[in-house]
Amino acid sequence: MNVFLDIETIPTQNEKIKQCIAGKITHPATMKKAETIEKWEQESKPQAIEEAVSKTGLNGAFGEIVSIACAIDDGEVKVFYLDDWQQADREEIILSQFFNYVSENYTPSCSLPPCFIGFNSVAFDLKFIHQRSVVNKVKPCGRFPVNPKAWDNNVCDVMIEYVGFGKYISLNDMALSLGIDGKGDIQGSDVWQYVQDGRIKEIAEYNKHDVEVTRKLYKRLNFIE
Repeated sequence: MNVFLDIETIPTQNEKIKQCIAGKITHPATMKKAETIEKWEQESKPQAIEEAVSKTGLNGAFGEIVSIACAIDDGEVKVFYLDDWQQADREEIILSQFFNYVSENYTPSCSLPPCFIGFNSVAFDLKFIHQRSVVNKVKPCGRFPVNPKAWDNNVCDVMIEYVGFGKYISLNDMALSLGIDGKGDIQGSDVWQYVQDGRIKEIAEYNKHDVEVTRKLYKRLNFIE
């Protein structure tokens, strides 16, 4: 069973974590004069804090999941998200729904474990999902790859399969090179702004589209018509 997946993430919404990050932001060491430091504190520190918090969207220890899309083999792409993205137990619900869906579609008697397929998923998606599962106390479904390696038989990272370990290519560029339509108008850097603007459904559709593209890339790599 192949499980194609992709996640969309946002910066931490935890106020305690935000305060901790803010407390670590200090003026440049080259600043010595009190008036210069005070000016930096007033004019530049808020932006520096915002940028530091924004970066947590790529860190599974602090960032959060707003959407998980997946498809089983050639089935329809399912997406798990909440219209109210600010709901306190959002991640717990999304993770539980995703794991339950995979479990419900897996046949325990199958001799092979499900293969989780994504784009840059070994370094990002799978690790992020596992970390958020631990944070939210949601036990992953059986056979879910924890701390996977690119050569494990229950994962397939199409990016690594195409360009090799330790190298990078964007999903759009890989799709372009193979004559496949890429992401469209939304890019990963747009996700947080779309969410803040209340356009969560558009992000969910974007998430689904990435899974569809990933599945097409996987089939091209394996010469599957």
